[in-house]
Parts: sequence; structure tokens; C-alpha cells
Amino acid sequence: MKPARSVCTVFFRPLPGVDHEALLQRSVASAERHGLELQLAVRGDAAYTDPHNPLVLEALELAERDIPKTVSYGTDGGELSEIRDRIVCGPGDIAQAHTEDEWIALDQLDAGTDLFEKFLRRWCL
Repeated sequence: MKPARSVCTVFFRPLPGVDHEALLQRSVASAERHGLELQLAVRGDAAYTDPHNPLVLEALELAERDIPKTVSYGTDGGELSEIRDRIVCGPGDIAQAHTEDEWIALDQLDAGTDLFEKFLRRWCL
């Protein structure tokens, strides 16, 4: 027995340098070819800030880290495309985030609070 209606939702977070418009056009063409309805939702741009950017270097100093890294999980950073220089940082382990049993260790929460306090003291006071 076939369901009356099936829905598939795909979230795509583009990486810097990827021509996402070409990928979207391929998706549109494929949906048309197979008689499927396709709805494109508003999306953000890839969130990327050069690792040599002064903001990144200053954040590394405050976080007492040596090397920035790029991560594959999504953030709201892509939605904030009006902001030229963006970084994403925070406490905890991404493996524990956004799950049914999401949690964060108290020492990680304390470390995140301490880091955000450093940011506020450096940039806002």
C-alpha cells in the first residue's frame, strides 16, 4: 500500500567556495524530471572567516588555542551573512548537542561562560 503523500526534507549547508546555485538547479531539474514538487526554503550563506583574520587570531588568544578549525556541523552563522567577520565557538562537545538526550557537562558550561566573559571584557568594555 502506498501512502497518500510522502515528504522528504533535505537540509543543505553550503561550504565556502561551493557553487550551491548549480546544485540547487540540478535538484530543481531532477524534481521536474520525476514529477515531484520541490519547495526551496530561504537559506544562509556558507559561514567562513579567513583563519588569519584578526578576529580569529584574537579569539584564539582568548580561548588559549593555537589553531582554528573548520567544522562540518551547521550553525546560525550562515544566517548572519550581513556580518562580515563571523566565528563560531562555544563550550561542550558537538556529539552531545542537538540530540534527544542533549546535555553539557557543568565544567564545560563554566569554561564557555569564562570565555564569553573574556570576549565581552575585550570587545565591549
